[in-house]
Amino acid sequence: MIDSHAHLDHPHFDPDRDEVIARAREAGVSAIVNIGVGVESAERCVALARAHEGFRAAAGLHPAMIVEDLEGSLARIEALARENPGVV
Repeated sequence: MIDSHAHLDHPHFDPDRDEVIARAREAGVSAIVNIGVGVESAERCVALARAHEGFRAAAGLHPAMIVEDLEGSLARIEALARENPGVV
């Protein structure tokens, strides 16, 4: 089973993220696509993909997360996607 849309990078998971991941694995989840909604979120998703087997990161900008420096944000998102094989 694959969780195709997770937000385990969100700070509210900080206290028990490992336990949440363990419960997902116990329930039969073999892969998780963690969705980045902005630059900082995408960076956290990439870090999770590096740290956990079966994790992938989606790096992008949610329309609500568009910032003043749109070109800079897009460049960073593109770099994350290009430089990290865990980004899908």
